[in-house]
Amino acid sequence: MLIRGSELRTFRRCRQKWAWSYMDGREPKRKKGALTFGTLVHKALEIYYPPGLERGPHPATTFERLFVANAEQFDQWDEEGNRIGAMELGVEMLKGYVHKWGEDPGIEIISPEQTFKVVIKDRKGKVIATFVGMFDALARSLRTGRIFVFETKTAKSIKLVRINSSYGDQGLGYWIAANYWCRENGLLKPNEYIDGVMYNFLRKALEGDKPRDAMGRILNKPTKTRLMEELASLGITVVHPKTVDGAISTLKDHFYTDEDIGRLGDISKVQPPPLFERQELLYGPEELRSFEERLRAQALEMGQARKGELDIYKNPTNDCDWDCPFQDACEIHEMGGDYESILEMEFHKWNPYEDHELEEELKA
Repeated sequence: MLIRGSELRTFRRCRQKWAWSYMDGREPKRKKGALTFGTLVHKALEIYYPPGLERGPHPATTFERLFVANAEQFDQWDEEGNRIGAMELGVEMLKGYVHKWGEDPGIEIISPEQTFKVVIKDRKGKVIATFVGMFDALARSLRTGRIFVFETKTAKSIKLVRINSSYGDQGLGYWIAANYWCRENGLLKPNEYIDGVMYNFLRKALEGDKPRDAMGRILNKPTKTRLMEELASLGITVVHPKTVDGAISTLKDHFYTDEDIGRLGDISKVQPPPLFERQELLYGPEELRSFEERLRAQALEMGQARKGELDIYKNPTNDCDWDCPFQDACEIHEMGGDYESILEMEFHKWNPYEDHELEEELKA
């Protein structure tokens, strides 16, 4: 039995959703725009970070090429609810990303996107399942010397990642699997150890055209007093008319650009959250023990559910409205109606383990 990290979360979230997704192998015919958007950003950054210290083509160019090639026509919404075309948003985000981090000279890519397989055993040593998945990259910080799983996330908002959160749990699984898998496959030296996960966040928002200082902080419009002080530094003490517009016009007569004038504003007390942020979670032996126990218990329960020895039931919450593609079929199922027709019309069959099964066939 193969188990994916996303499958574990689905099983905990709702066994009915898990059964339709992984036992019946059903996937929506049309994927959510946010999911496709994130996939294209991931692919663009995967190509940007080949092994070593060299960098690939600009990710904004790659995103645009992939977007056009796949005809991904969908919109995205930022944290404030503003509607933005996905092409524009993706290109501008990745331009801003490279402007923020440059060519990342402090990061060495040990291995790009990597699939993994880790055997899960019960307390008696019997194999009960195989944990499979894919992490974005394995990298080394040249500043600290730490080796980490480099995990990219696109999100409407960036929040602190905790170990006992969805991202933290996912990262913990990647960390454990990467330590086993990379050592077995020669990607780590005998004395090397993966210290944790580096979450590489890109917030889905445009930078905007408001003036900023050298540290990237948004500035208010310059006051008349500040404009007059700037004019005084040029030896000009009187302007006509004696207004903000008059002061700005006089500065432009002295070859000041709009950008130069914008920088004369005070730092705004209200600053937007960062567009790009990196958070590092370090893991140790206790997290390893806790996760392995949880993984073993869940694998046993999933095996029982597949055999019909454990009930499949729903877990309705407010999140169903946005987090579950099966909502309509689920409600009709709840009322005793023909939910199978909805499943046939709105979903197609898929194999969630296809990549890993194909890998085994190629090795055989």
